Amino acid sequence: MNSVTFSNSLNNFLSGKISRREFIRSSLALASIASLGQLLGCVYQDAQVLPRLSPQQDEQMSAVFDVLFPSEQESPGARELDTLAYLHFVMLDPTYDSSDKELIQSGLERLQEESDKRFGKPFLTLRAEQRHLLFEHIQTLSWGKRWMTRLLNVALEGMLADPLYGSNRDGAGWRWLEFQPGVPRPTAIPTEMRPKA
Repeated sequence: MNSVTFSNSLNNFLSGKISRREFIRSSLALASIASLGQLLGCVYQDAQVLPRLSPQQDEQMSAVFDVLFPSEQESPGARELDTLAYLHFVMLDPTYDSSDKELIQSGLERLQEESDKRFGKPFLTLRAEQRHLLFEHIQTLSWGKRWMTRLLNVALEGMLADPLYGSNRDGAGWRWLEFQPGVPRPTAIPTEMRPKA
């Protein structure tokens, strides 16, 4: 899947034209090619590790993931999959692209700015329909589309990751997708890379 196809699939998902399951299935090839090697390799080198998210950023990011990857009757959402825990892993992983980490953090600041501009109040105080309207607007902005794409990639990686990495609690994502993990599965990650509780 090339970036144009992924972008079209993302737009269709965000606008409600395709289901989340259809989006995930169409994105699995890209996610596995782009990220699985990074997930399973875990070769830690000297690279930039950004500070952990603050408690307020955690709360904001949890709300963001709820908008991007909501729980549904037939499928787990970001909360059930513990996507935020996987994001912590990503932010501490020195092999993860530093510019992506910076985009994730700066996106929260820009989200807040856009919320203030459009609604005159903080993102966390917006009602659900206001949050959706804000995200519809943000996806039209260059930074917003990149930010949302990166966060959806993190959510997909977390859904496919071994629960050892902090997400995909009890293999919920695997069960939902009817996915059989490869072997051998990882047995440990370095202490400094473990997601915070």
